[in-house]
Amino acid sequence: RDRDWKRIEGLNPDLIEEAGECGLRPLGILLGAAQAAGLSSQVLSYEGPFGVGYPVVAFTVPTVAGAAPNTALDIQALGRHAIDTYLRTRRLIEPPQPIPLELQAPSAVFVSLRKDGELRGCVGSVQPTEATAAHALIRYAVASALRDPRFEPVRLDEVAALTIKVQLLDPPEPTDLSGLNPHTHGIIVRRGDRQALLLPGIEGIDTPEQQLRAACEKAGINPNAPLGLERFRTRTLE
Repeated sequence: RDRDWKRIEGLNPDLIEEAGECGLRPLGILLGAAQAAGLSSQVLSYEGPFGVGYPVVAFTVPTVAGAAPNTALDIQALGRHAIDTYLRTRRLIEPPQPIPLELQAPSAVFVSLRKDGELRGCVGSVQPTEATAAHALIRYAVASALRDPRFEPVRLDEVAALTIKVQLLDPPEPTDLSGLNPHTHGIIVRRGDRQALLLPGIEGIDTPEQQLRAACEKAGINPNAPLGLERFRTRTLE
């Protein structure tokens, strides 16, 4: 009720053993994850019939102070500003405040850059790497401009012509060929120390077979060999 984690963490081991607890460890995992994610909690109800406690608790993502729930963010302006500033100063900008709700939590992020309709860079991460998705957006916008080995680094005079697409990745899940849809799911293929990722909605890839073949070719994997296969959904911001 007091949201005092230390009181739960510091329970006497003899009392825990005597009580025959069955939920303390899962509760510890939940509270630890909630603390790490910065969630706030509210006890909605608590009953203790027959000596067993039954709480109902709501965990929510707190809104940044002063933020409106649907604060609009100009992805194009932010991405170009991040790239322009880095090219001039070699420093990453901070996200504008308040950070929109959909970018406050950590997230795996990919940023794609296009110029005149042609891909100019695409870099990201399968796992969250920054405190918020907004920070990751900035980092990978710059990385897409300068560190995609397929392209020459973006020049300062090109920045204004860039269009930017940000994709927030949901956690990947194991699948097989029958579970693939290249229009709605990206894929990750793995074999040994080789792996590759393909985002969904790639032009010219319309079937699961094409998607798997392209991912294996990217990773240098024989598509007929045993391999690990995962799929994921994305949320797109433009």
